[in-house]
Amino acid sequence: MKSKSTAVLLGTYNGEPYLREQLQSLADQSYQDYICYIHDDGSTDRTLDIAEAYARRYPDRFKVLSYKANHGAIGNFMSLARYVLKHSTESYFLFCDQDDYWDARKIEKQVSMVRQNEMIGKPYLLYCDCTVTDERLQTIAESGMLYTKCRAGVNDTYKKLVFRNTAAGCAMCMNRACLELAINYVNDEHIFMHDWWFMLIGRYFGKVGFLDEPLMKYRQHGSNALGVADPSLSGRIKTITKDLPGYIKAKRINTLKLKQQILDIGSIPADTPYRSELTALCKHLNSGWLSRSVYLLSEGYIRPSEFMTLFFL
Repeated sequence: MKSKSTAVLLGTYNGEPYLREQLQSLADQSYQDYICYIHDDGSTDRTLDIAEAYARRYPDRFKVLSYKANHGAIGNFMSLARYVLKHSTESYFLFCDQDDYWDARKIEKQVSMVRQNEMIGKPYLLYCDCTVTDERLQTIAESGMLYTKCRAGVNDTYKKLVFRNTAAGCAMCMNRACLELAINYVNDEHIFMHDWWFMLIGRYFGKVGFLDEPLMKYRQHGSNALGVADPSLSGRIKTITKDLPGYIKAKRINTLKLKQQILDIGSIPADTPYRSELTALCKHLNSGWLSRSVYLLSEGYIRPSEFMTLFFL
């Protein structure tokens, strides 16, 4: 098979209801210089059959991989990233979820912008906006950024990204330098989610860009591994009260992961313009609760409204 410039990394698990639509949206891309690597995480439905059918139909566009990997979204996507670094030569990479639907020019526009803005040997990560939809791809919100009250250049700064990610993996496109640095220093058990780790790598050790255009339909349904949360106060209260003991347990575990992943970022010996800030942040994350809380609030890493994070940190 002729080598491609771009790799799409698609992790699947019991995605039969929506996978065909997503794969067809990939097959219909205006940009054809890509290969989509698919790895299935032990599906019990017809997900793997669907993926293999597309690989037979478009042998130069889809490749189904078979190897042992850790289970779950993190393990699946990180194993894909490790595979392409070891076995392929692509220069640009996009994560892809099994249940979304990509605009026909998503790959073309994102790869073009990364090429225009990257610096040789430096991580560059670009993310785009999305249209939030229901399970039938009917629009819930034209802009995922507006829906979640995120603003590029405001919520994706090196401080704000410590406790809140602004971009889903399926909205990202990155160069090989970003992928390499992220994979070379990651501990899968320490990170909250793979996309957050890549965002931190891009921001602290390279550049992060935003393409202000919804280039995909981000489907919301009952089986999402992660979805777009209702950002309203009533939505947050509903989430908390639906299963309060479960929420508290998950919040405690997730908050500790947020702490650990930024400590891991601080230990990476690569050049960063934020080295002094990282050193101070890691020092305070390991200090007492009061000192830590005062520092995070006064330096703008966290907002007073995020008191639950402070409580469990």
